[in-house]
Amino acid sequence: MSSLKRHHLPNRLNTQIRHVCILFFSCLTVTALSAEPVPDPRAALAEADRLAWLKNWTKAEPFFAKAEAGFTAVGDRRNALYAKVGRLRGELRSSSPLVISHEVALLLTDPLVEGDKALRLRCLTVKGDADLDVDSNLAQRDWREALALSKELGLPDWESRAKGELGIIAFLHGDTGAAMLQVGLALRHAVTAHDLGAEIRYRTLAGQGMSELGKGDEALAQFDKAMVGLSPRLRQTVKTLLTVRCKFIVPDPGTESGWACR
Repeated sequence: MSSLKRHHLPNRLNTQIRHVCILFFSCLTVTALSAEPVPDPRAALAEADRLAWLKNWTKAEPFFAKAEAGFTAVGDRRNALYAKVGRLRGELRSSSPLVISHEVALLLTDPLVEGDKALRLRCLTVKGDADLDVDSNLAQRDWREALALSKELGLPDWESRAKGELGIIAFLHGDTGAAMLQVGLALRHAVTAHDLGAEIRYRTLAGQGMSELGKGDEALAQFDKAMVGLSPRLRQTVKTLLTVRCKFIVPDPGTESGWACR
């Protein structure tokens, strides 16, 4: 059990990051779900992956579940496992990160996963997300291997995301300089590559970090840019949450953005 200890010093910030990001990515309105059931598991998986890439895992989860059932029914174990891992990530908000991490860790020992780099990459990124709430050292190990695999597979977007997650972990370990550099580079790539899900995540986290450092004006600029994809109602909800969690930010109807620094 000693390997599962948290880093106690940054726990408060880690919890805040998770809460803010959950709200952002459950509120994304840049995509719409199909109202009709999708009988083809490949179509269900494609829709699940589309939503997951936007980090809208809650809405992606039922599509992963349909894909998992469909691939299992036709004996396609590889794609059934891929969909299962996606489903587990979709359940992270309502389940225990420790349970999700353990389940994915077991899958990583499966010979099929060990021999399939793309499938292993999916497992590592999901485990890395879960481990961030369990043990940042485990998460660091997950994302370092994910970074190496993304380079081997020639996936620059995943490579950038892995570097961004390692930047977040660096921040949790107290290395603010390395964290800001890595997250900044990941954000730059996300903007250039039009990776909306990553852009919103890293702008939100950059703003959170700047607020913790007392850089309220810079934090506000990041939050404003991060909320471009949200509806007006949800944007106001997020602003309310951020004013509670970021001590240097207060509501101000007299400003164009609707909030200001203390």
